[in-house]
Amino acid sequence: GLAQIDLVPAFRSLSAEQRKKWFRDDCHHSDEGGEALGNLLARLLLWSVRQPTLSTKARGPAALPPAMDASCWCNGRTM
Repeated sequence: GLAQIDLVPAFRSLSAEQRKKWFRDDCHHSDEGGEALGNLLARLLLWSVRQPTLSTKARGPAALPPAMDASCWCNGRTM
């Protein structure tokens, strides 16, 4: 599966006015919000790949957490 990022804590840190600009309803981004989120995720990804690699010899390979939602969502239905 694909890695998932929980953005709820980040969005909770936004002011109510900022959330109104970023979202057009309870779960869909506005154009401005989508662009801002896309830019933020791109910067986070670039930052993460520029970090020095960690040695896994002492502690073994890193384990991924379980998927938040393992089902694929399409048009409001799980597949």
